[in-house]
Amino acid sequence: MVTSKTALSQSKTVGIMGDPFQEIAIKKGILIIYHSGGSSWKWNTTENYRFQNNQFELIGRTSFYGKLGE
Repeated sequence: MVTSKTALSQSKTVGIMGDPFQEIAIKKGILIIYHSGGSSWKWNTTENYRFQNNQFELIGRTSFYGKLGE
């Protein structure tokens, strides 16, 4: 069995804006995890996992970090 303690952020360690977890979905066999947060500086990440080789493997990650309007 394979486990991960980092795929989902821990809500108690993310700061004043609270839990960054937004959504988890499965589309076309891909597990997709969305996180976002920030106040004036915003950030978000999307991680894609595929079940292969008897485990979920990270196959892609996109992220954004910045201040909107700048």
